[in-house]
Amino acid sequence: MQIVLLIISNIVTQIALFFIWTFQTDGGPYKINVRWVDLLFV
Repeated sequence: MQIVLLIISNIVTQIALFFIWTFQTDGGPYKINVRWVDLLFV
């Protein structure tokens, strides 16, 4: 189960990074990325 959750969280992270990178082009995605990771791995 942990492997499945890890894969799902990885996919969600990739999708989130894609949208963040697409809509945030001013060099500020990294802070939002950290918040996404915090939300995923709380």
